[in-house]
Amino acid sequence: MLTVCGGYGTMALITDAGDMIYSGKDPLPEHQVAVDVGGVRYVASGYKHSLLLTEAGVLYSTGSNTYGQLGHTGDGHEDTARPVVAVSDRKVGAVACGKHHSMCLVEGGDVYCWGCGSDGQTGTGRMETVMVPRFVKGLHGMEAVRIACGSNFSMCV
Repeated sequence: MLTVCGGYGTMALITDAGDMIYSGKDPLPEHQVAVDVGGVRYVASGYKHSLLLTEAGVLYSTGSNTYGQLGHTGDGHEDTARPVVAVSDRKVGAVACGKHHSMCLVEGGDVYCWGCGSDGQTGTGRMETVMVPRFVKGLHGMEAVRIACGSNFSMCV
């Protein structure tokens, strides 16, 4: 086993081979391979969503998209992982999930946030929902090296 993480309604395990085993909250956990992207090296989970990062730096998301936390347009539920298109032209180095929001760190130290921003956790300066990844403009000219999320906050160093 390479890494494991859990959110309120999700649990994900990445094997040494880069495969992911994923369980959702409803019904009681049924082990299933949620993605067939290969080379998954890291996973982060929020309330009912997960972000997957591949060895190649490609970001995928799966689960609930009620607040845009998957980074895809629309507010439905994604049963299979899809690439997060808004950052597909950048190599992603790290990911983090809050309760209903997500963030990623890309090459060069830029930080992107999206999802529920009711407490300002998406870094836009407004209390707003952000449906697709948005560059955190307040960090312009700075190079972040680490990111993390709590339930309703985001941070970087």
